[in-house]
Amino acid sequence: MKRALVLIDYIRDFVEDDGALTAGKPAQDIKNNIAEAIATLTKDDVLIIANDCHSSVNSNNPESRLLPPHAIKDTEGRSNVLQEDIDISKAQVIYLDKTRYSAFYNTGLADILDLNQVDKLYLAGVCTDTCILHTAVDAYNYGFETLILSDCMASSAMSKHDFAINHFKNALGMEVQTRII
Repeated sequence: MKRALVLIDYIRDFVEDDGALTAGKPAQDIKNNIAEAIATLTKDDVLIIANDCHSSVNSNNPESRLLPPHAIKDTEGRSNVLQEDIDISKAQVIYLDKTRYSAFYNTGLADILDLNQVDKLYLAGVCTDTCILHTAVDAYNYGFETLILSDCMASSAMSKHDFAINHFKNALGMEVQTRII
């Protein structure tokens, strides 16, 4: 069985206090849980780092009309909070730049998962109610067995996080757990 962990948007702009669009303390509080999840991966697994990547001016992107500038290409805000853990991971690491909420949108993620014969897809990162939710819906639509690592994801408010967790369970039928198994 081959597993993939998709770590979504766990970057400075979404996690650190001075981030452009930070989820703040909830995002910071899951750091050790995500590090532990990365550490459980083996050489047979895949670690996919899917991060927002925007140009400073992108009027064609609907996010630019909804959100302040964030995750600007070649800025410190796009740096991975857990880069050291990623660097020492035993898993094959694949980096994806995404321009929409979903990690599947125009990234080739579905093909990468198929090519690597992934049986189980785990989701982690921020924000539970936006980028992870949209990625989960696309994973569902592509037919991937998707598991939600609830203690490895966060939103700016617990009510948003809880809404998404309930959606994963009740609307998508996804298993919600706290560790990779």
